[in-house]
Amino acid sequence: MDDIGLGRRIAGVALVAGLLVGYLVRAVVPVAAMPAPPGRAVARALVPEGWAFFTRDPRRPSPVAYDTARNGQWRPAPPRSRGPAGLDKRDRARAAEIALLAHRLDGADWTKCDGEPATCLASAPATPVANTATVRTLCGEIGIVLQEVLPWAWNDLPTVLPSRVARLTVTC
Repeated sequence: MDDIGLGRRIAGVALVAGLLVGYLVRAVVPVAAMPAPPGRAVARALVPEGWAFFTRDPRRPSPVAYDTARNGQWRPAPPRSRGPAGLDKRDRARAAEIALLAHRLDGADWTKCDGEPATCLASAPATPVANTATVRTLCGEIGIVLQEVLPWAWNDLPTVLPSRVARLTVTC
């Protein structure tokens, strides 16, 4: 008899918690087919960020590292996979390393680019930067490109979005 009572209590608490979470989620979602429940202002006060806490803007530019090929042309830096199928955590540290390098740059270190980023990097002035990342994979002559994500509808079109580029001489 005690097990049945305990199970009912757990089910009741889970139901109330589920209803509360569902109400809060429904109240903070910006656009929906059905009207928002009453008390939306209260829900916004309890959860002011909505989904922004869990996600980031997919259109926000992410820094991409470029290096030079043997022929001197700039290209996106290839990943250096060390583990089977790239499962080594050091491979995933590359994004943090690029972000650290980009964070060390001032506004004057960036060059506006209306064409291909590789062409703009070839003529951009170099800025000396020290790489302080724990795992250092980007050393020497490096380029960093900040470019908006190409909208999916434009995927088949020969479109180059404007970007900002910075050419670095990285010491490790």
